[in-house]
Amino acid sequence: RNVFTPRLMEGEPPLQLENGLCDGLAFTECYRLLDADLGSSGPVRITLPSGDAHFVQAGKDGALYLVDGENMGVMHQRLQVMEFCGTEDDPCTANWLGMFVTHPVVAEVDGDPVVILASNMADRTHWSGISAVRISETAEGPRMSVLWRVPEFDSEEGSSTFRHHPGRPVLYTVGGVDYVFVVETRRGGVADPPGRLWGVRVDTGELVVRERLADSGQRWSLPLVLEDRIYVAGCDPRAAEEGYLMGFQLSGGGL
Repeated sequence: RNVFTPRLMEGEPPLQLENGLCDGLAFTECYRLLDADLGSSGPVRITLPSGDAHFVQAGKDGALYLVDGENMGVMHQRLQVMEFCGTEDDPCTANWLGMFVTHPVVAEVDGDPVVILASNMADRTHWSGISAVRISETAEGPRMSVLWRVPEFDSEEGSSTFRHHPGRPVLYTVGGVDYVFVVETRRGGVADPPGRLWGVRVDTGELVVRERLADSGQRWSLPLVLEDRIYVAGCDPRAAEEGYLMGFQLSGGGL
């Protein structure tokens, strides 16, 4: 009753990857092959305007799972937010990276809960970035839909950013307006630019901050928002003993 297992919705086709890696495999077999362990991300609890509470769980398969708050054996929806990594011409360099390895944050837009999370993508073809997913009450029950993506879904930048595990998102509220901040990490190689701090207005998806860091950033690290400042920890993979704590002054939604 209170155990959730990732699965497809009734009538949903099998998982299909452009490179054919999961052809002929059942859902759990594909999960095993991709090392898509569900526990790599943490769940969040959302409350709908009616007062009903549910859980949203991100998977390394790039999907979000909407799970009933009273009986976790009930799955209301599975939403494939991310395309699968890799194509025939652009192989996935590391299937085990997955597309979501994070802990989302929950904000509110026009009374509806909105789950915000950042992704990663180990190819140079598919989009990756920050996604906001809205949960609404419908006649068929609670349903998820993508509210916005940053950067733009069909943009050239969308297929070149967030190629590695990002930092965790954090919310900053000023003047009644919510903003979300996420660190995009880089490998830190000689040819790599440093990581970047992204800031997005939650209700509109407007990009308000894209600031270069002093280093490559730190995956899974949670920035600290303290009054009107945000602090970000990072490290330089090329120098094992060098790390940084960077502080930024927030002015409205920007730095």
